[in-house]
Amino acid sequence: MVLLEKLGAGPIPAWASNLASVGATLQDGVMQAAETAQSMAVVAAAKAGELDAQYNIRGTAKAKMVDVIEATKALDEQYRLKDKAIQAADQGAAALQALDEQYQLMDRATMAADTGASVFKQGIDLVILKASEADSKYCITEQAKNKYGELDEMYQITEKAVGARETAEMLKDKQTGCCFCQ
Repeated sequence: MVLLEKLGAGPIPAWASNLASVGATLQDGVMQAAETAQSMAVVAAAKAGELDAQYNIRGTAKAKMVDVIEATKALDEQYRLKDKAIQAADQGAAALQALDEQYQLMDRATMAADTGASVFKQGIDLVILKASEADSKYCITEQAKNKYGELDEMYQITEKAVGARETAEMLKDKQTGCCFCQ
């Protein structure tokens, strides 16, 4: 939280710092449940064929599912469950908006990101400045040019590069002139 204060974003409410651990705990629980369900599905699939053939489970399940769907529709009509769920979602969104307005979370996050980008740019500028200073002090660029000159003299790098370029152009011209390649 010290970094946020240095960035001028102010302290984060205590409840916000606990959200990550709550999310991680929920994710762990969901992952365990998914793994357990997957293991159970494998075992159940092995027995499903036998049981369905013996007891006609599939046909009975289809008939009961129609009943469940009809009962669900009736409950929704009676208690307006869908409308209440939409209303609860709207209230949750309004509460989040109120929290953002109260604590300026979006503004603080934007300000922190802008400050971080600015600090990063200053760091890059400093690295460039120090590299230029080192080059001026130790003549790194000049030394590199001299070393290249030595290596070029020893291994004829420039001559070989020119030769390679000419060979590539000649091969390209031969391909272009070939009637089978057009």
